Parts: sequence; C-alpha cells; structure tokens
Amino acid sequence: MIKLLFLDLDGTLLNKSGEVTKETLEAIRKGRRYGIKVCIATGRSISRTKPLAKFIDGFKFDDYVICLNGSKIYKFTNDILNQVESHPIIEEDAQMIFKKANDLGLTVLGYGEKDTKYYTNKRFSLLSMFVKRTSGLQPIKYKGEKLLDESISKFLIKGNNEKLNKMKKFLTKKEFEWCGSSYASDKSIEVSKKNINKLTGVKFVAKELGIEAKDIAYFGDGANDIKALKWVGHSYAMGNAIDEVKEVAKFRALSNNENGIIEPLEKYAAQLESTTVSSNTVLSDFAEPQNEKK
Repeated sequence: MIKLLFLDLDGTLLNKSGEVTKETLEAIRKGRRYGIKVCIATGRSISRTKPLAKFIDGFKFDDYVICLNGSKIYKFTNDILNQVESHPIIEEDAQMIFKKANDLGLTVLGYGEKDTKYYTNKRFSLLSMFVKRTSGLQPIKYKGEKLLDESISKFLIKGNNEKLNKMKKFLTKKEFEWCGSSYASDKSIEVSKKNINKLTGVKFVAKELGIEAKDIAYFGDGANDIKALKWVGHSYAMGNAIDEVKEVAKFRALSNNENGIIEPLEKYAAQLESTTVSSNTVLSDFAEPQNEKK
C-alpha cells in the first residue's frame, strides 16, 4: 500500500510549459485525502521549488522538499519552509572543481549554501542569466582562485561535448557524484557532494516519516532519479524519460505532457478508498492537514 509519493519536477510533475495542470493537482489532492504523503525531489534550488511546493498544498500537510539533488532538504511547518538537512561540497573540493571547469573553458555555476547567491566564472553566459532570471539568486564572479565565504551545495557545468567529457572523466576519477542535467540542457552536468544524491534525500525523508521502501512510489524521468527509482517499491518512468530510467523502473507512466502521474495515483487512492470503506475509517481522521489539527 502506498504511503509516500516522491515527485521529480522537470519532465515529471511539470508539463512542457513548466506548470502543474489542474487535473494533476486534483489527483495529488485526492491522494492526500486518503493519507498519501507527498514530497518533491528535484535538482532545482529552493527559490525555484518553493512556489510549486506551496501550489500542491505542501504547506497544509507539512511536506518535506528535497532540492539540489539531495544536497538540501526542507520541511514545511505551517506556512514556513525550514531547512532540516544540508550537505555542501567540501571547500577544497569546490575550489578544485571550479578551477578545473574554468581551465577547460566550461561555464560553471555553484549554488551557495545560504540560498541567496550563486558563483560563476561567466556571469553573463546564457546559463547564468537563466539561473538569475528563474531563481532570483545573485551572481558572484568566481574562478576558483581562492576559498569562498560560503560552501557550495551543487554545481551546474555546461559546455561542448568534448570539454564536458574531459570534465566527466576528471570527476569520475575524483569519485564525485555527477549526472546529466534534466532542465539546463543536454550539454550540461550537475555535481553534488560525494555520496549525496536524491536517494540519500529519499531515505532521510522515509526514515523521518517511518515509512518503508515497499510503501513508497517515485516518479522520474532523468539520470538523477535512477538511484531512487531502484530503491523504492513502486518506481515509475515517465513516458518521456531517458532510456536508462525506463530500464530500471518497474512501471511506465504516460509522459509529463499527458498528466502521467494521474492514472497510477488514482489507482493507489482507489485501493486506499476500498480499505477505508472496509475498515469503517473516517476519511478526515488521517487526511486532515497537519497544521490545522486542533
């Protein structure tokens, strides 16, 4: 029985216009009415994620929110979103990654741990301007020449395939976590602290809520979803997912532009509804928003 639902954003919960459709929102609300807990798991920063988390009613149910591929985890308490976990990249490692990417002629962008700035070697690149426009974070020019005044939570690195492949080999040799970016472009990668990824975030939230892997569903489409998809009991690859995701997921959903999460979620809600009826449970007993309990 599903008790916890993890949703990737880009290519999964969001359609090609970057929106949650009203039909998808209603399916999520229906799942919540039957006690299914919901958690966003994304590579985005919190500034780009919070409005979407609020839109799907996260503030009413004290949702957890996983950002920057597990580097940051937040939790709603009433209408306030508090940070509960942070896994920044070690300072010397961050400096080394910056310098290597810059030396290769790549565009590199590091999200500051304080959630107010990002550091980049090319402030006016298309990547930098995109992040500034969509996140509201302030860009700081940096090339890896000295230690920063704050830690880096995640890197976004972009460039042509030849240079990017050299960076990938460097990162692999140094045992860093990296994966293709699901929202920047197909010629970019994301880098997190060693041994930190969406799966570590999923395990943290599951432990906090006391829910086992067999009772968890995860929907995703990109490389940064693969480890989590392998761990949960109910793994879904979106119809638009990359082949590697489709290979590891147990189930296939429709694409993000076809409201892909609706059918599976309605199925789980129907199962819970039949259990509720057979046990004479009052629906409001477990579907009441946590911050509205008396």
